[in-house]
Amino acid sequence: MNQHLFMTPQSWLIRKVPIVIIGAGGTGSELIAQLYKMHFLLKKLGHEGLNIHLMDGDTVSASNVGRQSFWPNDIGLPKSQCLIERFNQFGHTQWTYSNQYAEGDTLNLRGDDTLLITCVDSAPFRVQLYDAFRDTDCNHLWMDSGNGAHDGQVILGHLGQPNSCPTRLPNVMDLYPSLRTVKDNPIDSCSHEEALAKQDFGINIDMASAMRSLLWQLMRYGKTAHHGAYVSLADGQTQPLKIDPFVWSTFGYEDKSSA
Repeated sequence: MNQHLFMTPQSWLIRKVPIVIIGAGGTGSELIAQLYKMHFLLKKLGHEGLNIHLMDGDTVSASNVGRQSFWPNDIGLPKSQCLIERFNQFGHTQWTYSNQYAEGDTLNLRGDDTLLITCVDSAPFRVQLYDAFRDTDCNHLWMDSGNGAHDGQVILGHLGQPNSCPTRLPNVMDLYPSLRTVKDNPIDSCSHEEALAKQDFGINIDMASAMRSLLWQLMRYGKTAHHGAYVSLADGQTQPLKIDPFVWSTFGYEDKSSA
């Protein structure tokens, strides 16, 4: 059986990788800590590292402490500012942040090779983002993370229509078009008990680890045979999403890039 591979964008291998992260909650706050470690290690290997911009309009609440990467003295602070200033101060990075919520239909990504990472609970946001970029001629990649109480999935795909890649990786909306019918139910958790009932402790850590693992494959080894993962906290298992047109067809997606 032939193995399908996705090769790392050449620009990522020779300069800082531009990354925009939307969402600094459970998964986002865990992810940025892991990405700082990756940034540090890449620099030790002679690479320029990662250039991160974090966006979130929320502030740290008491129920975030312990479950997310925040502590009692962070309560009341803007999440994105709190995290970025932490690493800028102690990790000597020059990362940036926005204390505003991102809008999927007005998001501005600079250049042509940004990695957009979404760690949000909003299906309508994903729809807006997809509709805004799906017909654009760009090489931006979109890594999305979504989870429930005990399981979730990570999917890396092209945000628009790539002009320098023979294979277009389907993104989360390509594989799950039914997200268009999902309605948000934004209810804040007032206690740790309520919060843990919605997202069990550890699921966000595992989701962030799956995202970090996929990005590390691309940065360290220059290629990957999978473009996502399915994580189950209850079963303790992680299953890869293979780069394979046949696998994509089981979702109802038709690969037209190699036709």
